[in-house]
Amino acid sequence: MPRCQICDSYYMGDGCPFCEPDKGKKAEIERKEREARAAEYELKSEAFLMTTGNDFNGYEIKEYLGIISDGVIQGTGWLSELSADINDILGSESNTFAKKLRMCRESALEKIKRAAIEKNANALVSVDFETMTLRNNMIGVMVSGTAVRIEKTGETEQKPSAEAGNGDSPVPVRRSRRMAAFTDLDD
Repeated sequence: MPRCQICDSYYMGDGCPFCEPDKGKKAEIERKEREARAAEYELKSEAFLMTTGNDFNGYEIKEYLGIISDGVIQGTGWLSELSADINDILGSESNTFAKKLRMCRESALEKIKRAAIEKNANALVSVDFETMTLRNNMIGVMVSGTAVRIEKTGETEQKPSAEAGNGDSPVPVRRSRRMAAFTDLDD
């Protein structure tokens, strides 16, 4: 008769009747906790703001939480190299490399956004990108920014954005003082 390694009791069958139900309950609790964390991250991620500037109009920076940086390095592959060589000979744009750079950029942004949310930030300011090539077929994108906690102080100027989906949903747009001087002339 086997002996349970957890509770040291003897049992018959596939598993200890005293400990196995707890394992199932623990697994269920862990699964629910993971789902709750994922849902919480999704909510925070949707409300998260980023800018290459130093602030957001209509928001005040309440707390600086530190500089966050991360990167993505990706191999281009020999087919991409061949395509790029042909584009180089023809003098045309390499869509293959552009797609890979875009994927690296988006992945690196997601990494620093996740790291900022883990620091309890709700925005990143001064976001900066560095692109590099490593060895023959490797490209990399490094991104850094300052994680901050911001609070809304007034109305935010909103404009539709094609990147936000179908172009109908408004997203906050950062408008610098210099831009304001020129856009006021159009009114």
